[in-house]
Amino acid sequence: MNTRSLIIEAAAELIAQSPSGDVSTRAVCEAAGVQQPVLYRLFGDKDGLLAATVDHVWDQYLETKRAAEKSADPLHDLLAGWDSHVAFALAHPNAYKLMFAPALRSMPEAAQEALRILRAVLERLAAQGRMRIAPRSRPA
Repeated sequence: MNTRSLIIEAAAELIAQSPSGDVSTRAVCEAAGVQQPVLYRLFGDKDGLLAATVDHVWDQYLETKRAAEKSADPLHDLLAGWDSHVAFALAHPNAYKLMFAPALRSMPEAAQEALRILRAVLERLAAQGRMRIAPRSRPA
């Protein structure tokens, strides 16, 4: 495992174990067995580390979304997607909170992909005339 992956794994584990969901870069470095300059060289700052960690944890969830076969009924797909979304949030509450935290300066790629997947299902519903209003893009 490379150093970047080692740090992300350590951060993900500490976030999952934290009562508040917060971690310090010092704790992450200690858990990964690296010096803090290494973390900052690889991620820029704590925000960069947290975004990379969220992407890592959410990638497991998104794999199921990417692999899901579309049914003929987009409403069924929407409901199934919601059920898996809630199950992930319950299983990973701190990573879920972090994903949508207003404290992060930039939206993690995983959040953007999750919204693209949701929008695709909503557009399928709209194309069938099953929505009263059209789905909108989230402002950047």
